[in-house]
Amino acid sequence: GIDPNSIDVLVEQLEFHRSISKMGSTLVSSHLAHITTDKDISSGSGAKFDAVSSYLRLLSEMMSHPSGVICGCQINTWVGLLRDPAIVRTSVLSPHLGRV
Repeated sequence: GIDPNSIDVLVEQLEFHRSISKMGSTLVSSHLAHITTDKDISSGSGAKFDAVSSYLRLLSEMMSHPSGVICGCQINTWVGLLRDPAIVRTSVLSPHLGRV
């Protein structure tokens, strides 16, 4: 078997990680209007906010992935989010800015 701590495991799972990264970026950009206009999400508390925040945490953690392709995709996603004046005015990104 493959040692679970070896680089071979990472190489074997790279396509899956790329797909998750790309899907995550697409999903956030496609639903940006909903994220910024939903009062429960933009308030910074509640179940809807927690769900979006968990998802954004996953995307921010993907920025520390060893693959430059995955990091680059997430950097582009976060640059896009931070350039959007509507989402910057909400509390949605605040918990993740330290990690970003």
